[in-house]
Amino acid sequence: MTRRLFTLYAALLLIIGFLPAPPPARAALEENSLLHLRPGDTVPAFTLPEIGGRRDYAYDPATAGKPQVLIFFSLAPRFRAKRSLDLIGALAPLAAAYDGKVAFAAVYSAPKGQDLIPRLKKDGLMPLPVLDDKDRALYRRYGVFMLPIVVISNAHGALQAVIPATGGIAPLVDNNLKLALGLISEKDFKKALRPQGNIVRTKEEKEYIRRVNYGRVMARRKMYRSAQREFATAVKMVKRPVRALIGMGYVHLAMKKWDRAAADFQRALDLDENSDTALAGLGIALYRQGKTAKALPILENALISEAPPLEVITTLADIYEERGMIDKAVRLNKLAVERLLKKFQ
Repeated sequence: MTRRLFTLYAALLLIIGFLPAPPPARAALEENSLLHLRPGDTVPAFTLPEIGGRRDYAYDPATAGKPQVLIFFSLAPRFRAKRSLDLIGALAPLAAAYDGKVAFAAVYSAPKGQDLIPRLKKDGLMPLPVLDDKDRALYRRYGVFMLPIVVISNAHGALQAVIPATGGIAPLVDNNLKLALGLISEKDFKKALRPQGNIVRTKEEKEYIRRVNYGRVMARRKMYRSAQREFATAVKMVKRPVRALIGMGYVHLAMKKWDRAAADFQRALDLDENSDTALAGLGIALYRQGKTAKALPILENALISEAPPLEVITTLADIYEERGMIDKAVRLNKLAVERLLKKFQ
């Protein structure tokens, strides 16, 4: 689907969205909308069996009495398994620190792989109760839009925060729990989110940042040759020019130089394997080259980043549509439309 066709498609969906729908259809849309819950909304009650446990795990927001942290995860494909285990490992110390004050649980939302959980528990890699959501009933009720992801509710069962898996997630969850428990004020919570201290930069680093920022300005103005020069100069100025390489890659994407874009993004990933932006760019570049089989797992990995680019969502939707995976394509197109709605609100 070209960008122009997608724009028309999105506009059509927006128009349809404002038309009245029959009650059953509207209810279905609300149940399956992507992360329809908003901070302050009451999260749904649920009861799920615990994998390897002797009794079901029940949660009722009306009688919660303490904050709850739900970690929705899966062990397939491999890149998602790694992120899921890293996330659970990062939050396990918090579960221990808040034992008795906060309810922590991991929700396994996949049709297969539950048999791996007891072994992971035995190896100490799954130190939390794991709930079996193989039919994705809770996944749909909560409106989860990616895996792995953390959903935090307060002591009254109201949604506190939704945090996709990202580096340094433990302090984010910790500060949200401190706020939910009344250990810090709203003012202190916001202050904790701001970067602390002044960063001392060399003359070369400052010039590198200036070049990268100017290159981005040129790219936004579609002055691609000028942007190319700025990024090319910046690449030579520091040892790890990740941002310059990513900027160059997106300029080459705009210029339809798919091979060069893929090379730029790969160089950036060689320097920083955790760069979701470079991962997204590489997946898009490979798809434009016609290398769909290579692009698909990369784009699926980029989708579960904290803020996947819109083009990742639409490109994946195209691939799913080409492969006859219509449900997944529709779900991603709905996500793209929601992103567009937020942009223009």
